[in-house]
This record gives sequence, structure tokens and C-alpha cells, in this order.
Amino acid sequence: VSTQSTGKTIFNFKKSNNNNFSILNKKYSHKINIHNSLFLFTLNFLILTNKATSNHTSTCYCCSNFGLINNSFHRFLSMATLNSSVNYTIHSKQIPITGEPNVDIQKCLSSVPFQEWAQRLDNRFVVRAIHFQSLDMFGPRVGFIKFKADIVSHEGKFIPGIVFMRGGTVAILVILETEGLAPQTILTIQPRSPIGVFDCKEIPAGMLDGDGNFAGVAAKEMEEETGIKMSSSELIDLTALAYSERARGVYFTCGGSDEFARIFLFKKKVTKEELLALQNKLTGNLEEGEQITLSVIPLSDLWRTTSDAKALSALTLYEKLKDCL
Repeated sequence: VSTQSTGKTIFNFKKSNNNNFSILNKKYSHKINIHNSLFLFTLNFLILTNKATSNHTSTCYCCSNFGLINNSFHRFLSMATLNSSVNYTIHSKQIPITGEPNVDIQKCLSSVPFQEWAQRLDNRFVVRAIHFQSLDMFGPRVGFIKFKADIVSHEGKFIPGIVFMRGGTVAILVILETEGLAPQTILTIQPRSPIGVFDCKEIPAGMLDGDGNFAGVAAKEMEEETGIKMSSSELIDLTALAYSERARGVYFTCGGSDEFARIFLFKKKVTKEELLALQNKLTGNLEEGEQITLSVIPLSDLWRTTSDAKALSALTLYEKLKDCL
């Protein structure tokens, strides 16, 4: 690519054997790879009508499409300064991986949720490229990942590939039995900014953080959120009873996220004094920003007290499975 006025070379484009475009630029002193299928165009040539450093109009020819695009060159440069491409194996094929400049690609690729997604991906999905758009760290560990995959079927038909990746969670339906009272359950009340609700009511739950010990994580979350100590052997895996190995958990937003909830049941006999002590108890891991208040309600009122999908799923599984528990 050169300026029309001076003829000075700004970028050198080179197409490699794997259909990547390499951009060599002295100013940035590094090579950048752009996968043509990721950006869905093949660059034939680009002519600048003025200096590349200005905001003047540029003309861009892409495949069979021709257009006059105002200020497009700087937007193109922002795409070109992405992280250098790396390859990752999915279905025994090398897939080009790119990311935004502030995204650590290796941390994304090494995260347990992404590795599990890649390993479990049905081979009817043909992944041609992946671009990591954002990465949120929770201290030293990977929290949330957002990426866009270029995916088609074996017939070449487009398949949506936008993924908000957060991995699995555990959720616990607590049933407390007290003499003279109907079965009670526990809800946590805490602020949930994503849905704009300050006093969101949910059953106790927590992220797996890459830990495959579902019951162990559930026991830990129960202690953190309710103060109730238990061993993992006291928990009943309702998900496993219902689906065996056919499902890892209950999926809530499978059109956009990999999140699943492994649902457990915990039953315990308590005194009236112990039950009263749990009501309005303040709990939560303050280091993780949790501000939790407990609410004890009759189990029969759970379905209309909260619209939490974890709670409703847990209640449904319990009702269907209680005769064999």
C-alpha cells in the first residue's frame, strides 16, 4: 500500500500458504496476520488518495465490491494492529486465533472453559477462525471471555459463533426440616447489576472456576453464602440423576453463553432456633464483592418468590425425582 501523492510504501501485504495476510510495517516493527475468512473479505488492493496519516477519504476495493469509504483507512489500521495470530487445534485442524490488542490470547486459550469447549465441540461445527474480543480477570484467574468464531456447517452454511464464556456453576436447593413446620428453603438476596436488580433473590450458587469437583465447590459455596458447613457427600447431584452423562448441567442462555448450572440438593434437620438464626443473616465473600442477605421461606412458596432460573430448575428436578431420593 502506498500513498498516491508520494508513492511511498506504507505497508507490504503478503499472502501466505494458509490464506493469511501478513502486514509488515516499519512503524510498528512487528508482523501482523489477518485471516481473510475472519474479516470476510479478500484484499485485492487499496489506494490512498492522500497521506495515510490523515483523516482524508480513501478508496477501498474488496473482492467484487467497490466503495468510497470516508475515514476508513484508520479503522482498517485499528483492525490491522490486532494481536499477532496464533494457531490452536480443534478437530485435528489448525485454527487461526486473533485477539484485540489488550487481550492476552494465551490466557484465553489456556482457560479451562475454553479448552473444554474446544474438546466437546461437535465435529459437525467447522471452525475456520476465532477472534477474542475481551477478557475479564478475577484477580489471578480468568473470569469472563468474549469471542467470535467463524463457524460453518460441513455444507458451508453460516452458524452464529458469538460466545460469552464463563464456564459452569453450581447451585444448591436447600431444604430445611423443622418439627412442626412445613419444609423451608434458603434464598440469597444480593445486588445483580447485569439485570439492574439490587435485591435479586436466588438459591445459593457459585462459579466452578475450572474445578471439576462439582460437589466440593457446591459445599464450599454453601458455607460461604449461608454459613452452613457440610461435606460433599451430603449433597445429592440432581443433574446427574436426571441426565446422567447426557448433560453437564442446566443451560440457561445456550444461544450466547456456555454457562451451565450443576444443581444439587441439600436436606438437613434443624431446630426452630437454628432456622430463626438464618433469617436475614448477612453473609458472602467480601473480597469478591458479595453482599448477601439470607431469606428463609417455605419451600412451597419458592416458585412464586423468585424468577431465578436456577431455583425453578432445581425445584422442577426435585419434584420429579423426590420419589427416588
